[in-house]
Amino acid sequence: CKLIQEGKLKLDDRVFQILNDLQPCGAAKGDQRREKITVQNLLQCSAGWYRRDLLCDEQELREAAAECGVSFPPEFSQVMKHAVASPLDFDPGSRYGYSDFDYALLGEVIAHVSGKSYERYVREDILKPMGINQMRLGRTLKTAEREVHYYPSPSEPKGYSLFSQKGELAPLAYGGDFVLEFLSAAAGWISSTIDELRFVSSVAAERPGVPLERKTTQIMFARPRLTGWQGKQGYFSCGWEVYDSPSGIMFSRIGGMPGTVSFIVHKFDGTSWAVAFNSRSDNQALMMSEFRKIVWTNIAAQQHWPTTDLFSRYP
Repeated sequence: CKLIQEGKLKLDDRVFQILNDLQPCGAAKGDQRREKITVQNLLQCSAGWYRRDLLCDEQELREAAAECGVSFPPEFSQVMKHAVASPLDFDPGSRYGYSDFDYALLGEVIAHVSGKSYERYVREDILKPMGINQMRLGRTLKTAEREVHYYPSPSEPKGYSLFSQKGELAPLAYGGDFVLEFLSAAAGWISSTIDELRFVSSVAAERPGVPLERKTTQIMFARPRLTGWQGKQGYFSCGWEVYDSPSGIMFSRIGGMPGTVSFIVHKFDGTSWAVAFNSRSDNQALMMSEFRKIVWTNIAAQQHWPTTDLFSRYP
């Protein structure tokens, strides 16, 4: 959204006109409907892919290596070329369908348009003006300074390592389920909850030095023109779960993978809260439902807010 604010990018720009060198490996042509995908489609997860395994599934990575003629495991650029060839699940712009690949593509767009690496652009142009200096991209096998250890749930099995050619088993959080480096723009950042709160209050334009103008955040929180979101108070827009209440806009984001779950909320009255766990229950939905009940109940008791769990009704 910052690049859009600066006039360097438009919502209706065609993604594969920007990334014209991102082509499938080998003889694969891919789904030609991808040429219609816009920046807005990626932001709103309406590009056409409704899969969460394109970047990290073992079979997908082995196919990527084979198609690109390299040994396993393949590099990120080769995985992206394989993913680009994947058929779409629906027409671009016709519906919502969350896919990590949408945000991986956005990371490539940001790097291409800004002339910097994705991480450098975010750290220098977004986070630094917000007063955030410790947030960074994580790595699957190497823990950063002060980063926690990630624990499996009691019944969580190990998976085949995505970093090994020998079929070795590894904890899911450490290579047995995903390659964090491939998910940089989708789920790759590590942060303290304090910095998460600095970030969310800056996005809400409530702190000095905010890099986003009010008109930009209005674009960020606007209701997508998708049939599935019409007539509902809750919807997904530009990376945020938004709740449009009579009192104003509330926005939140929940995320989880083996070893971690995090959740952040910003209310229309300026109150924010964030939580991060370094383990994940076998039933993530139940875990977060119970946690939200506890948080909302305590907030309601202190400030007389309704205890309704507002962020559970998403398709």
